[in-house]
Amino acid sequence: MKDDDLLRRSQELLDKLFRNSPAAIALVRLGDGVLLDLNDAYERMFGWQRREAIGQSAEALRVWANPGDRARFLELMAAKGRVADFESQARRRNGEIFDSLVSSEAIEVAGERIVLVIVLDISARKRAERALSASEERFGKMFREAPETMTLVRAADATYLDVNREFEKQTGFARQEVVGRTSFDLGLWHVPQEREAMLRRLHESGRLSNLEFVLRRRDGALRGVQLNCVTIEVAGEACWLFILRDITERKRAEAALRESEQRFRVLSELSADFYWEQDEQLRFVERVGHTWERHSYPAADVIGKTRWELSALNMSEEDWQRHRADLEARREFRNLEVERPLPSGGTRWISTSGRPIFDAEGRFRGYRGVGSDITERKRAERALRESEQRFRALVDLSSDWYWATDAEHRFTFREGEILRRMGIPPEADYGIRRWEMGFLNMDEQAWARHRAALERREEFRDLLLERRSPDGRVHWATISGRPQYDAEGHFVGYHGTGRDVTRQVLAEQHLRQLNEALEQKVAARTADLDAANRELEAFSYSVSHDLRAPLRQIDGFLRLLSKEIPQPGEKAAHYLDTITSAAQRMSQLIEDLLAFSRIGRAELKRRDVDLSALARLVAKELATGAPERRVEWRITEGLAAHADAGLMRVVLENLLGNAWKYTRRKPQATIEFARTPAGEFMVRDDGAGFDPKFANSLFQPFRRLHAAQEFEGSGVGLATVRRILERHGGSVRAEGAVDAGATFHFTLPPA
Repeated sequence: MKDDDLLRRSQELLDKLFRNSPAAIALVRLGDGVLLDLNDAYERMFGWQRREAIGQSAEALRVWANPGDRARFLELMAAKGRVADFESQARRRNGEIFDSLVSSEAIEVAGERIVLVIVLDISARKRAERALSASEERFGKMFREAPETMTLVRAADATYLDVNREFEKQTGFARQEVVGRTSFDLGLWHVPQEREAMLRRLHESGRLSNLEFVLRRRDGALRGVQLNCVTIEVAGEACWLFILRDITERKRAEAALRESEQRFRVLSELSADFYWEQDEQLRFVERVGHTWERHSYPAADVIGKTRWELSALNMSEEDWQRHRADLEARREFRNLEVERPLPSGGTRWISTSGRPIFDAEGRFRGYRGVGSDITERKRAERALRESEQRFRALVDLSSDWYWATDAEHRFTFREGEILRRMGIPPEADYGIRRWEMGFLNMDEQAWARHRAALERREEFRDLLLERRSPDGRVHWATISGRPQYDAEGHFVGYHGTGRDVTRQVLAEQHLRQLNEALEQKVAARTADLDAANRELEAFSYSVSHDLRAPLRQIDGFLRLLSKEIPQPGEKAAHYLDTITSAAQRMSQLIEDLLAFSRIGRAELKRRDVDLSALARLVAKELATGAPERRVEWRITEGLAAHADAGLMRVVLENLLGNAWKYTRRKPQATIEFARTPAGEFMVRDDGAGFDPKFANSLFQPFRRLHAAQEFEGSGVGLATVRRILERHGGSVRAEGAVDAGATFHFTLPPA
């Protein structure tokens, strides 16, 4: 084949490709922008016939909807000689504007510079992108503003990707403290082993339903929580969407029901949600949820059927006709209650709610909704009615509603079943402002502060409002809101939630009344205590003066008797020694008793105290009194506390003195003052020790575990130690064994 033939065939092939290409293609002269040729796809896309367009410029045909796009396109061509994937808006012959993607390249044909332009219609793709962006924005708003606690967790490492506002409120942790950490890092699980079991179940099944555990808030408070979870995909990565419900109040209600003569049995599951979808013919196409798997029909028996094709004991043909009329009218329905028989016997009650689904073009595509197993509620209601109506039915646990205002702060949306139960129709306040609704607890100054915050576009939380409903009842509610802005950053109003807190407010008012009564009782008891202290002072004075006088007389007469009998016999000398010893013991007992009573009244003068130095001083004084003894003192350096120095000396004198006393029978003794790894102070010896079953008796006044003939003492020293430490906010305990020494541990609060 000759070169001319090859060239001719190549040109024919290129011409076919040009004419039949599905993309719009045009050839444009580089110098003046005049169209030299265009293909069939270009005619279909723009509506210009080939004979009409050739010889015209793109500017004359007005194919560029935005002159700025055309100018940028020409700049790129001039700079690079080619343009790839340039997004712009184009205009058809009939004036319709559409999104386009333009690519071009300058080529040379027959010695002339021309531009090959390829145009793609991307309107459908741009619409999809905008719809996706709007969907993601709606999901984000719903996630953040939802009244239930929600978290998004990466499945790979169980770290938090996001949490909503209710999570921050329920746990006390701010969002920035949570993201990037795990629930284990935050200490949210009261029993960490339950978290590990939960993670194993999630990895196995990919979802959780109504898992109950105890959650620890940031402030340490424990709350009962019910957990639901599903696995979703975010940016190509498996993630878990958790929903937590606070069931603390439910648990308390269950306990109260059990204690009330077992009149009702506890509802096994307060929330047994399942999800369902129906097609255009109202046939079930999806049913997800453990309620239907455990208690009703298998999924295979439900899919492809309508709701009225399933057995229902409480629904008549007229009931179904009314329900079908709602569906045919594409109306939303709520809380349709149906009693279903079970294949194994018995029945289950189901409450279901649904909303119609429409596609982007507004065509009806079916229904989507949720359901709850309310069997236990129904049984409880029946039991309540049969028991002379002693208890009313449990009300809806959720007291939340949603609201929205426009840029002028007028209500445009309010929804929540609790509003209707309060006798306040949500739509009744549409078009008016909050301060026009007649709240009882807000005056002009309070509204002025709130309106100033709104004008500053500030978020507000828990605004407490009091309102009287049309039936005359007074309700309290807390309102929280956040400003909203459009894509250009313009303020468009507020979105927020409300919560009925009437019970809490009334309880707080009652608590304040109780506190006032308690304060009166405390004042009366304080007066009684002051009187008792005055009586104790009088008693101490009597002990100091009245009881000591006879002892002084005994001591004086003993001295006179000793002079009268210079050389008494053995028996008389024994009697004199016994009387002298008893008088001295009585005097010491009075001194110890007075010291013990003063400990509880003395004012604490706290300062930094070097306990090691005090211990060394006490040890030196003890050793000076018995230089013949061999004792190894082990006193750790640097032991200190913020306490009353005088009282801490009393503590160490008693503890180290006891160790000194009860080791005196050892030829070589060891006494130690140190600090344990747990942070307790410790005095340890290797002396006589004690029976550990009497450890608690050591700190009771006048209780001694050794006879006076073995070891002297009044039995007040350790009681004094405990009183001093407890006044400081500390404690003391003892460990020991007979003939194996004793150890006294004591604590003091940090400075």
